[in-house]
Amino acid sequence: MKYQRGQIYYYNFDADGSHITTKNRPVVIVSHDIENENDNFDRMTVVPLTSTVSKVYERSECRLICNQTLSKAQVDMITTVKKALVGKYLAQLTIDDMVILDGTINNYLAGNFSPQYTYTPYYATPYYGYPGVVHFNPHTSWQQGAHYHA
Repeated sequence: MKYQRGQIYYYNFDADGSHITTKNRPVVIVSHDIENENDNFDRMTVVPLTSTVSKVYERSECRLICNQTLSKAQVDMITTVKKALVGKYLAQLTIDDMVILDGTINNYLAGNFSPQYTYTPYYATPYYGYPGVVHFNPHTSWQQGAHYHA
């Protein structure tokens, strides 16, 4: 099977013996397509999703749309999984949501916890349907600092 970056599948963490969770959970594939499509690699990197979106820790989590439902990507739980245990296909993230997820992954792994480094595109501000997101406007210079919307 050819997996692609940004696709969402169910993954059985219980069968994997993982301590992340003990149930089927949707995951977003974040590893490179060359590795995903290569049959010699039996694993790929994923970020688990949850439907609990009431509280979002902006340094390690972000809101995404999965199958027309608001979901939360748990970047702090990024992991590699076995391709053999990947379940049913759910959806493909939009390019906009992949940009948000990539920015959250980059900031989390690099330790860039200052809001001026938190890149969230302008369309993901509360005025466009994502409440409580710290927003850096890419259309202004970095010297102007971060813009906060609550």
